[in-house]
Amino acid sequence: MNENAAVEAVVLFLTLSGAAFSLLSALGVIRLPDVYTRAHATTKSATLGILCILLGAFVHFAFVHQIFSVRLLLGIVFVFLTAPVAGHLVIRS
Repeated sequence: MNENAAVEAVVLFLTLSGAAFSLLSALGVIRLPDVYTRAHATTKSATLGILCILLGAFVHFAFVHQIFSVRLLLGIVFVFLTAPVAGHLVIRS
């Protein structure tokens, strides 16, 4: 297995796991009984899903196209810091 196939496998795993976490988040919003558990499902698993998808895109561009995207890194940091805090503040209000 060469390096390119390993990178593609990592990108595939990150993208599919991000999509699975986002799907679980959507199912949690539909199926969970009250507002607090719905907000927990939305903030935690959707944030993890978005982070996995953005990390998969970053790895793809870094290793396949040799492009180091600072915008993707800033997007990862921004989502990681703001999404749980925003969810917490919405629930507190």
